[in-house]
Amino acid sequence: MKKDLRIVKTERNIKNAFVQLIMEKSYKNVKIKDIVERAMINRNTFYLHYSSKENLVDAVINDATKTLSERLNPRRSSPIINDTEVISVYINKLLEILKEYKSLLKAVLLDPGLTGYFFSFKSTLTERLLNYVDKSLTKNKIIVSFALSGLYGVIERWIMYDDLTQKDISEECAKLCVACVKGASYKDKR
Repeated sequence: MKKDLRIVKTERNIKNAFVQLIMEKSYKNVKIKDIVERAMINRNTFYLHYSSKENLVDAVINDATKTLSERLNPRRSSPIINDTEVISVYINKLLEILKEYKSLLKAVLLDPGLTGYFFSFKSTLTERLLNYVDKSLTKNKIIVSFALSGLYGVIERWIMYDDLTQKDISEECAKLCVACVKGASYKDKR
């Protein structure tokens, strides 16, 4: 059953107002009063949708994580870990999704009270990317974890400073991932 459009719009307004306020004041300084004023709703309307500020932040992060998880669902059965072009397309797709949540992610990264939520994003992304590799090989898990650590750093920089293009990130990170895999293709002497 489809959700009533008025409910969808109200929840979107509340979430957008909340993210804007976090950027301006920090999470701990945002009050329900601030949210309802910015969203142009009354207090009762807020409480019809969310039980508290904490419930709202959970909903915002869960929505973003769910979207990330659904839209990054692997559609290939074969590993892509050493295909630069496919990895580049995948990273670009990831950045397109994250661009929709860029202000939220920036707020989460900037606010000490919320930084733990970025872990939720990283965990979801790691889980999705590990679906592309043979997880029975310890080496694959290490390579993916190593490559993702670098990718997370680049994504954080992109979110915080907006000084990198999606195209550059996609292409360069894909090359680095493949180089990492090729460099790890040594014969284990154990």
